[in-house]
Amino acid sequence: MEFDRVASIIKEIGGALNAVHEKEIYHRDLKPENIMLQRPGAADEHVMILDFGIAKVTGSLLAPSTMTGAGAMGTIAYMSPEQLRGDTVTAASDLYSFAAIAYEMLTGRRPFVADTGAHLREMQQEGVRVKPVDLRPRLPAEAQDVILKALAFEANARGPRVREFSHSLARALSSSEQAAPGAERNRRPKSWLMFAGVAVLVFAAGTGVYWLASRSALLGGPANSRSTSSLPHRTITYSFTVQKIRDGLPYKDPFESSSGEVFENGDKFRLNVSSRQAGYLYVFNEGPPEKDQTTAFTIIYPTPATNGSTRLEQNQNMQTNWNTFSGATGTERFWIVWSADSIPSLEIARYEAFKNKEGAITDATVGKSLGAFLSEHSNPAPETTKDTAKQRTSVRANGDLLVKLVELEHL
Repeated sequence: MEFDRVASIIKEIGGALNAVHEKEIYHRDLKPENIMLQRPGAADEHVMILDFGIAKVTGSLLAPSTMTGAGAMGTIAYMSPEQLRGDTVTAASDLYSFAAIAYEMLTGRRPFVADTGAHLREMQQEGVRVKPVDLRPRLPAEAQDVILKALAFEANARGPRVREFSHSLARALSSSEQAAPGAERNRRPKSWLMFAGVAVLVFAAGTGVYWLASRSALLGGPANSRSTSSLPHRTITYSFTVQKIRDGLPYKDPFESSSGEVFENGDKFRLNVSSRQAGYLYVFNEGPPEKDQTTAFTIIYPTPATNGSTRLEQNQNMQTNWNTFSGATGTERFWIVWSADSIPSLEIARYEAFKNKEGAITDATVGKSLGAFLSEHSNPAPETTKDTAKQRTSVRANGDLLVKLVELEHL
């Protein structure tokens, strides 16, 4: 992302966090998925911080700190060391998460990429090995120093409040723009066609927090004469783990399927997904609408039990929770959405689904918007190839978004 745009967004995040910190409220789950943009005007961009569901409120008579939960709560990839240990959370914990997000905005990757919480703790204690300037050579040294200080392992070494962090980082980025006009701004093309020609920037935008960038600016270029194979694309592989049920008990062992099975009430399945790319995954079940509803959606992935995050890394294998067939028979429709960047309208759908114990989207407006998005982006259908020997299906779509409808028969 351009330095000046990062500076603007960073200042707004800092202002919002500082406001709640002054009330002794700590978010505890700050991550890109919980930071959304509003555009009230063509030149305006405002930040909203969402999902204070596990926020810690101190000094409250109605919600004392002893009643807000304990242990390591939050999204592991952005947790501070003290959160991973289950220690006391302070404003410095949110500052750490904030710095991790700033690192990702500027470089296209996280400061630490770990497999487990224990592995992440080890990496945090060793310190950031890949410095931001290693990935973004034009990044000012002052900006790097501000980020690395806020990523210190010990909370008391991270420096001042989030407001000072955001102002210092924004100032360093803005001064770089003023000192060398065109270093970043004029190098950044205004269309996807030119953008795709700069490999480093494609990597940074495609695998980072590209959801914050303007889709119209990057994807709105004119048609070109390049072959389809050279265009950006999304690929994903999926399969089902099926458990048949008879008389309420498991019937035989679970088995792998490429979705050709016929299911009966009580049968269970898990969806397995993997990709060589990093990206954001959403899976919804579209059932028959309830009374006075036009659509009926339930979220399959992510769920609170799967850590709530839509982000998957390269070659990361994902398996959903068990899902059980019940109710009316017919064709069950499952929508798999695989995107290079987080999708605001689907993040809103996820947020609404998480309010319901069963994962159902009960807000009619949100359900209608989700249905319209899926219908619009599923045509033309992506290229699908089944591997019957391995019982898995591979899907490929041109562009940065893949929407696949999978239909399962329910008797």
